[in-house]
Amino acid sequence: MGKAKGKGKVETEGSSRERSISWDDEQTKFMLVWYIEYKKDQHANFIWKSQHHMKCADALNKEFAMGVTSAQVTRHYRHYKENWKIVETALNKSGNGFDAIKCKLTISESEKATLKDRDRRLLSKPIKYFHEMQELFSGSNADGSLAMDQQTCCDVDNKSDSSDDEGLNDISSYARPIDIAAEDSDTLPSPTCADNGSSSTSRAGKKRPRGSKSPSKKQQPKPKSRFTDATEKISNTMDRLVDQLGNPPPPPPVPQFCDPYASLWKRIDALPISTNGKVVVGNYLGRQENEGVRGFLASSADTTVETWVYQFMCDRDGA
Repeated sequence: MGKAKGKGKVETEGSSRERSISWDDEQTKFMLVWYIEYKKDQHANFIWKSQHHMKCADALNKEFAMGVTSAQVTRHYRHYKENWKIVETALNKSGNGFDAIKCKLTISESEKATLKDRDRRLLSKPIKYFHEMQELFSGSNADGSLAMDQQTCCDVDNKSDSSDDEGLNDISSYARPIDIAAEDSDTLPSPTCADNGSSSTSRAGKKRPRGSKSPSKKQQPKPKSRFTDATEKISNTMDRLVDQLGNPPPPPPVPQFCDPYASLWKRIDALPISTNGKVVVGNYLGRQENEGVRGFLASSADTTVETWVYQFMCDRDGA
């Protein structure tokens, strides 16, 4: 019974595992560059999660139509992350040589014998995607500075042999110590101040009296509280209201009536008829039902107005 349960469990785990796919160089580089660009827009404590790997899978499928899943992208990402840990460990060993142009490490045969098969296969040839992995996974910014350059490592050994014969560094160029008598340890000037002149020495050796504050630590003005700002705004508003009430606005201008028939009345008044006749004509044209006649005469010529007035007077008088 126990074997049957164990066998069934293994088959279940195997069926849930995503199948492996083959990645070409263009697809792998696209994936690493995508993670690099995505990470640039994130905060310092950003952590990769499943939804980020899903976004990368969508980008790969749109670019190459791979049909890759999030789990396959995650596994490929972790593979290169583990590769960088191996490379970073080798870079941080000072005995290894590093060719920055070819991105290749030079490791001694004795050290190669201690490496695992995967580490040895990775480090025995130029490291593919070195710069992409360094930008994406580097936690300590390992750049091969501890590893010796292959072209200059022999020169360093020769220089080290010759430097042993030179002995200690020459200290004759050092400035002699200054012996200042009758000075307290609290007032001794620094060597830099002593070299700059007597004026700087006197300033450095002068004590500041107790109770006095440092000139650099000036009291900063306290920020205004919200209550103070609100009080000032209310006071300013009240002042403006008092000014407006003390100086009332001027009364609105009285609209002036403009008679559109003023020119018509002037022309009728200039006609050579009696004043009584002018009054009669004006009363007739001023009625509301005669608005059409007024408008006609106002836009007519002087001869038409004169003819109409004479005819109106004749009709009224029965002549």
